[in-house]
Amino acid sequence: MKYKRGMGKRQATQAQESSLRIAKFLSDKKPHQFKEIKKETKLSPPTLSKRLKELVEVRLVNKKVDTKSGRYPYPVYYTATEELSDFAKTAMFIDEASARIEEAISADKQPLLLLDGLHMANTANMVMILRELKKDKSRLRPDMIFNWELWTLEPYRALSLKIIEASAKVINEIDIDQIQKTQFEAWKYVSTEILKNWKTGKSRIAPKGQTNA
Repeated sequence: MKYKRGMGKRQATQAQESSLRIAKFLSDKKPHQFKEIKKETKLSPPTLSKRLKELVEVRLVNKKVDTKSGRYPYPVYYTATEELSDFAKTAMFIDEASARIEEAISADKQPLLLLDGLHMANTANMVMILRELKKDKSRLRPDMIFNWELWTLEPYRALSLKIIEASAKVINEIDIDQIQKTQFEAWKYVSTEILKNWKTGKSRIAPKGQTNA
């Protein structure tokens, strides 16, 4: 989802954070009323209304008005789609990892291992988006863009910044030359495989030590 033109970076970040709060609460895929969501997310009524409207518009949240309950005004329920629930669970996993970043880097002095984990989570998000793209016969829907921005770009920015901040505290204990050497060897292998596959018309990168049949 593209936020409105003229919205500053801070406003866009706040919009993303409030959408994340809603998504995480709704990730149980149970129907919830506005007052429940407001209580758990601690968002103001105007902000919550706006974010819920956006999530409904991009088909990530289902809205149902219960006209058969006998109650008036009619109760309104919001339920996360399967897709939103999956993305929210990935985000919660990243949050949990984020809380342990400083401890992990202080212990093993390997900040790029955490970055590799983040890349894996982003890959899982990309697979979900590609699956939706195939299901919708190649039409790029607004919710796909919204998902990429909300679940991939924003967590990557926030988590990579935390990795840098935690690394700064133990920078004198980190063997940067060894990290650079390891990364160079990895990228050398991957780039060689990519070039080889382009020439042969293949797309899969074989694991190191195996041949791409």
